Amino acid sequence: MRRAFKMTIVWLCVKAAVGESDSGTGFAASFPQGVASGDPLHDAIILWTRAPPTHVDHAGSVTVHWFVSLQKSRSKARNSSDSVQGFFETNSSFDWTVKVEPTGLSHSEDYYYHFVVYGGGLAQSALGHFRLPPPAETTLQRLRYAAFSCSNWGFGYFNAYRVAAEEDLDFWLHLGDWFYEYGDDHYPSKQEAVRHGLDPPYEIIQLDDYRRRHRLYRSDPALQHLSAASPLIAVWDDHEIANNPWVHGAEDHNPGEGSWETRKKVAIQAYHEYMPTRSWDVQHGGYLGALFYRNFTFGNLASLLMLESRLLNRTDPNEIPNVFHTAQEIVGATAPSSWGAEGETASKMQRLKRTLDEYRGRSNKTMLGDAQLQWIERVTNHDAKHTTWQLYGQQTVMQDMYAADLEAAASAPGTPVSWSQLLRNLTEDVPHATYAGAGTEPYQSGLLNKV
Repeated sequence: MRRAFKMTIVWLCVKAAVGESDSGTGFAASFPQGVASGDPLHDAIILWTRAPPTHVDHAGSVTVHWFVSLQKSRSKARNSSDSVQGFFETNSSFDWTVKVEPTGLSHSEDYYYHFVVYGGGLAQSALGHFRLPPPAETTLQRLRYAAFSCSNWGFGYFNAYRVAAEEDLDFWLHLGDWFYEYGDDHYPSKQEAVRHGLDPPYEIIQLDDYRRRHRLYRSDPALQHLSAASPLIAVWDDHEIANNPWVHGAEDHNPGEGSWETRKKVAIQAYHEYMPTRSWDVQHGGYLGALFYRNFTFGNLASLLMLESRLLNRTDPNEIPNVFHTAQEIVGATAPSSWGAEGETASKMQRLKRTLDEYRGRSNKTMLGDAQLQWIERVTNHDAKHTTWQLYGQQTVMQDMYAADLEAAASAPGTPVSWSQLLRNLTEDVPHATYAGAGTEPYQSGLLNKV
């Protein structure tokens, strides 16, 4: 481990003192939401926790001491001269969350980290673990990761998180719907719910609402176990904000619920507060907010592009009837094999698909926007020369199903040439960049590695 390092704070307006000793605060704190790491680079990572004071009337700040070490023992790490460490000052303005970015670390090493608050006794967090990926020019034989999405408190317990935590993962992905914004009377209803105690029990709209929902989900033991075990790479879908959003609104943002821009802003703020995301652009300066597409490299084996398709450039997707509800009304519980090639069910589904294809092919409809598409093209072309696999982490299912036709969209009159080419690249013949791995084989849904 290199002891020379720099620490980058990734939060707005938070003061940090690196290398200073804590004189004691005279009160106790706790770590009720556990620890997490995320957005791993070959020499840096984001570390996260939450350290609220145990006295609810505490009006000051909390100074949190953090440690990163090759030592698995927390006490040895705190006394080791090889530990990377620093201090972070948090307060109620950030709901007592802590985010730091230790840099100058070594890749492919098993690191352990924890947080400590002094005063009123020693309060220490759970022990977290991470391993950084090697840079692109380094040979990597294997990559192990797990993928999750659509985590709904009411529909059941997060046992899959606990199972994944027992694996030796390089990272884990969450591809959206980290939680759901609904109250306890909808999806699921109180009668359908397997797990109760949703907090707050109503639809979340304000900043404090979103923070409370994040706190609830991060209280889940299985999620805490996985969060401590390996780094997270995540992106939101819609329910982290409101169902089916776009640039200027959402299907689930209704009259009487205030400003959409304000709701979107506070939802994004709470997301970055509670997730181990690199939310501050150190190179160019500025809070990233919704500008949340980024890429990661795992040696010469794979690159991962995380896309943002909801808040930056998406046009209104709510102009046509709800696809899922319409399909449900048509087919009910009938399997496709029972539709009949010439039957009424098949005809209705074909008409629905044509409607979607026509809608998707409209030249005034966008999901990613020019800037992100150009970024995808640039990064894809670069990574294709250095990595065998290219993975795309995003919120839209890419497999054979009754949904919009990418090839039809690429061929639609009025579609910009750059967009058409990118769509074809994703489905046809980008060398070394298909889901089938190295080669020029067309994209095949059966070979899709879910990312």
